[in-house]
Amino acid sequence: MKKNFLLIAVIVMAFTLQTTKGVAQEFTIGSTANITSATIVVPVTCKNFIQYPGWQGSINWDNTKLTYASFAAVASQFSNISYNATVSNTTGRLSFVWADNGGNPQTIPDNTVLFNITFNVVPLAVGSTDITFTNTPTPLLLSSASFTAVSGVTYTKGTATLTGILPISILSFTATPQNNTILTQWHTTNEVNVSHINVQRSIDGNSFTTIGSVGAKGGGDYSFVDANLPTAITKLYYRLESVDKDGSKQYSKVVTVNLNTTLHTLTIFPNPVKATLSAQVTTTTTEKVVVQITDMQGKLLQQQLTQLQVGNNTININAGNLTNGTYVLLINGDTKLQKRFVKE
Repeated sequence: MKKNFLLIAVIVMAFTLQTTKGVAQEFTIGSTANITSATIVVPVTCKNFIQYPGWQGSINWDNTKLTYASFAAVASQFSNISYNATVSNTTGRLSFVWADNGGNPQTIPDNTVLFNITFNVVPLAVGSTDITFTNTPTPLLLSSASFTAVSGVTYTKGTATLTGILPISILSFTATPQNNTILTQWHTTNEVNVSHINVQRSIDGNSFTTIGSVGAKGGGDYSFVDANLPTAITKLYYRLESVDKDGSKQYSKVVTVNLNTTLHTLTIFPNPVKATLSAQVTTTTTEKVVVQITDMQGKLLQQQLTQLQVGNNTININAGNLTNGTYVLLINGDTKLQKRFVKE
């Protein structure tokens, strides 16, 4: 198996037809016309796939009209086949390599759908885009049973024609760090038959997960706070998924947030407090901070300077001279944290 895998990886080095001599292998990429939904599925079928253990190639499209969503194998013969792919949304290109894990070269019936590519339709996109195999950067090649590259592979390109758009217009979308959360905000107009808007997050810019949902209100300003950030991540990606009442979906642009890898937390107790308020600050840095108490209008009532060490820090604050009411405890330095508390 090691020998086979290596030969597939360097498949570009040989172009001699072996067991399939005289039979041209063909790929056909499906075409879709009059697209009015937010996603489309494009099938790729094959012909004359006789005793092959692996293949590779690249598929290109116009990323101003379509963006990559997912790639799914369909042919049952692929149940024991590994798949490795890279996606570049900036160039509209999917590069891939298939390799059989069982050492059993595959013969696929003609016109079998090998796999489906799901694309997201770019908001406001109209016109058409070809979806084609390309020799840049990964040549379209097959391996015969002896693991020698097969030349003369042919393909039929697909075409996606976009004739409509979803009614919602997402005029702005931002994601801003706030303490240990991310505040997402957006503004929409033209919400017609929109059911709700999902906020989606990704750690790699490709695979997105819904982290929250906001009901549609016909247009205007929206916001959502992501308060459960993943750890040990320096960058996050956000986008909006607008879901129509008929299930159609539309996606916003992707916005990127660079995170401060320094993690800080603030816990206060007891709350309500009578005399001494204890603040526990957890930090990954050593620094001096100013501990302040303000009223709800922001008026500074008292403050003290303290040194934070890496790990857990407990700060005792005299609250006995405060009148009964609600106050804000602030930690100001490179670390900025705050909590409300009640004096009784």
